[in-house]
Amino acid sequence: GKLATSQLRTPMEGKPLVFIVSLHDRDAYNAGANNFVGRVVLPEIEAGKPVDQWFMLQTQDGTQIEGPTGRPSGLHLQIVYSQATTTPSLGPPNAQPHTLVA
Repeated sequence: GKLATSQLRTPMEGKPLVFIVSLHDRDAYNAGANNFVGRVVLPEIEAGKPVDQWFMLQTQDGTQIEGPTGRPSGLHLQIVYSQATTTPSLGPPNAQPHTLVA
């Protein structure tokens, strides 16, 4: 599967923010099934401070998800948050999800 994100058009203006990444299964979505795999919550992302680390996947209520071997499931994220000098065209809010490039 591919990672996808929806876009919110709210100016952040360099303020710290809570960042939530949810992981979904495209095949399950296309089959009309529950496609939620897990989520990662980053409590505070600050402009100019890159993030490059592993995070534990959680259920929607915050419970840690375990893989088939009983070990915690994780997601590696690399995020750079900075102020843009221009606003890119992301398409309409109901556009298809954007693929994240790792």
